[in-house]
Amino acid sequence: MQGQGLDPYRNAWAQISGLLSSGTSWSGHEHNSAWIHLGEGIFQDISDTSGMAFDADGRGVVRVDWDGDGDLDLWIRSRSAPGLRYME
Repeated sequence: MQGQGLDPYRNAWAQISGLLSSGTSWSGHEHNSAWIHLGEGIFQDISDTSGMAFDADGRGVVRVDWDGDGDLDLWIRSRSAPGLRYME
């Protein structure tokens, strides 16, 4: 970018930030999904039945016994939605 300055770069990111703030999805409104391993390399989509099929641009999930009851709970982090916690 020698000799061009950073204004075009900053302007581009400002436009992207504005779009995301107005509800535009970075991922194209893809739904989160959940799969269960049935064995022998076979997986089944359980997104709808598990309640995980929602539009939130998911980025990560962690299993942790958050409430200390011995059951694993799920923490889900998304780019465009608040963090969610599923208690088991």
